[in-house]
Amino acid sequence: MSHPPQAAISRPNPRWITEPTTQVSGGVRHDAGQLYSLTCATGDELVSEPLFGVPTRCARAGCGRSLPRQVGPGRPRRFCSDRCRHSARRENRSTRDKRHTMRPPRSPSRFSEVLRTAIDATGMSLREISDLLAELDEVTVSRSTLSNWQCARVPRRSPEEDERIYALERVLQLRRGELVLLLEETAVAPSGGDEEVRALRTLAGQLGGVSNCITIAVDDTLQVADRKPQRRTVRQVVRAIATNADCYWTIYSPDAAGPRVPFEPLHGCRVGRIVPHGDLIAVELLFDRILQLGESHEFGFRIVEQGLSSPVRDCRRWAGPPALERLQMSVAFDLPPRQVAACQWNTRKEQPHSARAVPIIDGIARLRMSHPVTGMYGLSWRW
Repeated sequence: MSHPPQAAISRPNPRWITEPTTQVSGGVRHDAGQLYSLTCATGDELVSEPLFGVPTRCARAGCGRSLPRQVGPGRPRRFCSDRCRHSARRENRSTRDKRHTMRPPRSPSRFSEVLRTAIDATGMSLREISDLLAELDEVTVSRSTLSNWQCARVPRRSPEEDERIYALERVLQLRRGELVLLLEETAVAPSGGDEEVRALRTLAGQLGGVSNCITIAVDDTLQVADRKPQRRTVRQVVRAIATNADCYWTIYSPDAAGPRVPFEPLHGCRVGRIVPHGDLIAVELLFDRILQLGESHEFGFRIVEQGLSSPVRDCRRWAGPPALERLQMSVAFDLPPRQVAACQWNTRKEQPHSARAVPIIDGIARLRMSHPVTGMYGLSWRW
C-alpha cells in the first residue's frame, strides 16, 4: 500500500522575518535598529523557531550598542560588556538608596522611650530579658521583638500582647500597667484562671467594665473561728486603663465560702450587678468616682461567711494577669492549726504544686509577695 506523497516542508527565508515590512507598519523605518530578534543562531545556521523577548541591544540606559552573538547555551546577554553590567548595578543600587532615604523616619513613641529607659536601667541584655520572660512567666518575647518595640514599632492591644507586656513590666520592675497605658486604648477582656473563671469573665464582660481597670495591690484578710470562716475583708488598689472607668468586677470562688455569700462595701465602692455562673459568682463593685486613664483608686469590701458549717482549710486568690505589684494575705485564727504553708495552685480543683512553711505570730499567718508571677496563691493549713 502506497502512501500519498507529502509536501516538502519549506524553511522560511530568515530575511522575511528579521526585516520589517511596510505592509504591516508603514511607519517603521527600514534603517531603524533591530530591537528584538525572533530567531536564534546556533553556529552558522538559523532556526526559524521564534524566541520572543531576546534582547539585541545593551540594557544599560544610554548605551544602545548591539549585543554580540551568543555562542553556546546559557542565559541571553543583557549587556554588551562587563563595564555596562557593573555600571547598571551601581545605578540600581543608588536608586534603591535614594528611595530608602526619602522615607520619613519613624518618630519614637512614648512607649518605646519608656521601654528603652527601663531596659537600660536593668543592665540586662535583650537575650537575658527574653530568657527571664520564658522561664518565669512562660511568655515568648524574642530579642527582635524587644528591639522593634524599642524602635517605635508599638504593638497593638490584644489579650496575647497584653499578657506579654504585663510580664515584661514585672521583669523590668515597672508599675503595673505603665506600658499598657501608653498603647492605644481598646477594650480587652482580661484572661487568667481556669476555664470556668474565664467563661464567667466573658459573661460579665458582655455587661461592660471588665477591662477598664487592672489590680495593683491586694490586702486580703480572713478571720477563722471554731475552724470555720467568719468574714473576709479585701482592700484593693486598681488603676484605670481606659477612660471613664467606674467599676470593677470581682469573681468569688466557692473554695472557702460558697457561691452566694453577701458582699458588704466598706469604702470607695458599692455593690452593683451580680452574675452567677455554676459554682462561681461575679460581683460588680461601682466606684464612688469616675476614673480617667491612668488614675488609681482604693476601695474595700467584706464577704460575710458566718453561715458556712464546713471547716475551712485554705484561703487563696488569683494574682493576675496582669500580675500584681503587691499581694498580702493573712489569716487570723482563734485556735492556731498544727501547720500553715504558703502554697501555689494551677487551678482551683488541683492540689498545690509548691508549699513552704509559714510561722504563726499572735494567731496570724501572713503571706507577702512583691511582683508575683501570674498564678493562684494563698495559705493552706491542717488542723
